[in-house]
Amino acid sequence: MDAEAILTLILHANRLKRMPRTGWVIRGLTGAESVADHIFGTAFIALVLAELVAEPVDRGKLLAMILLHDLPESLTTDLPQPVVRFFPPDAKPQAELNALMELLQGVGFGERFRAWWQAAKDEESIEARILRDADRLELLVQAYVYGRMMSGTVLDEFWEGQEERPFKLEVSQRLFAALLERRRQEQRGRRKGRRPTRGGPSSVGR
Repeated sequence: MDAEAILTLILHANRLKRMPRTGWVIRGLTGAESVADHIFGTAFIALVLAELVAEPVDRGKLLAMILLHDLPESLTTDLPQPVVRFFPPDAKPQAELNALMELLQGVGFGERFRAWWQAAKDEESIEARILRDADRLELLVQAYVYGRMMSGTVLDEFWEGQEERPFKLEVSQRLFAALLERRRQEQRGRRKGRRPTRGGPSSVGR
């Protein structure tokens, strides 16, 4: 066992606890969640989805894939979509793979970690499909929560086009529909709350 290599890997993973999700930061949120916060949220939603699908799920494999899928960001940082869209199509995936290989250098079980990470990217297994849906649902849940905290429409872009993008699992689609309906009901309630009282201030005392 190469203790130094393993300790270095653990310390890099620890960085994710202090690394903010930059998509929120560039939109003006202070105290935004960290990458590690997002990983926890994704893991919890994935465990819920695993209980709701008919196919058998290897929960150990599922959690391993979740813990590893954003690990390269400890070196690449969290690159938001407004930045990534300027990259060549394969640049970000290749950078993430290169970062992962550097992180796993000298780690005896590194190949197993790399295989789990790659399986998550390939999206072929039920575990990978659950992860992909949970990752996206967690983003939308967080956008919903932050949207309730913020005034204005700065986070509306996170919802644009979401209804045209089907989830991989039916249960995920149903949860998304429920979240979307809850958001719409709250928006309607806020709009009603902002309407002036019938007659307006001038009617007082009449």
